[in-house]
Amino acid sequence: MNRIQSEFDNVNPVIQIRLTQVPSSIYINEENLEPNSRVFSSRARSAALKKASSSPPDHPLLRQLFALRTAMDNNEEPNSMMGLIHAFIALQHLVASINHACSLFVVVIHIALSKRLDRLDVKRSPHPFRNQLDNLNRLIRNSEVNCHEQLRVDIHTFMRLCTLVRGVGLTDSKFVVVEEKVGIFLYTLAHHLKNRKIKFDFTRSGQTVSRYFNDVLKAVIRLQDVLLKVPEPVPANSNDERWKWFQNCLGALDGTYIDVRVAAVDKPRYRTRKGEIATNVLGVCAPDTQFIYVLPGWEGSASDSRVLRDAVSRQNGLKVPTGH
Repeated sequence: MNRIQSEFDNVNPVIQIRLTQVPSSIYINEENLEPNSRVFSSRARSAALKKASSSPPDHPLLRQLFALRTAMDNNEEPNSMMGLIHAFIALQHLVASINHACSLFVVVIHIALSKRLDRLDVKRSPHPFRNQLDNLNRLIRNSEVNCHEQLRVDIHTFMRLCTLVRGVGLTDSKFVVVEEKVGIFLYTLAHHLKNRKIKFDFTRSGQTVSRYFNDVLKAVIRLQDVLLKVPEPVPANSNDERWKWFQNCLGALDGTYIDVRVAAVDKPRYRTRKGEIATNVLGVCAPDTQFIYVLPGWEGSASDSRVLRDAVSRQNGLKVPTGH
């Protein structure tokens, strides 16, 4: 027993502290002994130990501590003092690992709860398409300047166009109103944007943008009698400084190039004399700059005279009234 005590005194002080910090369940308290016992022999201490702890701890490290304490109480030699020291060191590493895991768990829970609270703080609109409606109002209602810059028409003209397309059968769908359909149509034409850009700006799918663009386009084509003006000759008593010299003139016509994107095999036919890939469009305007006739679709390599000849020869093409 003295040899054990001397070896224990030679152990590193840090390890001594760890050795002395044995759980209280392994030590023998006076409450665990007989009431009239104050001087204990080794046999009494062993009996008290058995009474205090009827079964050894479940953990292997605590079981070694239990065995060491039993051996010291019975004046027995332990199997290996260094093995016990290593066991204590391993126990300290185990406790440190458990503390690290618990700290990491607490940090993860804290982050998760913080994100949960952040999501709960965001005010969500009960309307599922509130963002789309807010974007539409920002385009056509908040500012006359924004409406003209983004859609190339003023608010009054935009609302009149919506009324006209409603009159030829274009109606609100389940999730998209007519005003948004017309806004998508005009926004695409005004800025010559791709479907991917339009669906991002209007927070819609590409299929929705494509479908409603074509619906508005068909409605506008059905409005040709309303949107295209019937030609009227310039009267003899006209006061317009630009047109009074052209009596009985119906208007002016010219061809213009509009850039297009075509397949690689079709690019030679659509390449203009300036090297651009475009289509040659014939337009006829009245003296008040309103369109009378438009013929799109010709390749950019076609000349203006060829386009005009095709417009005049078509069954429903450009008709010049007799006598003018």
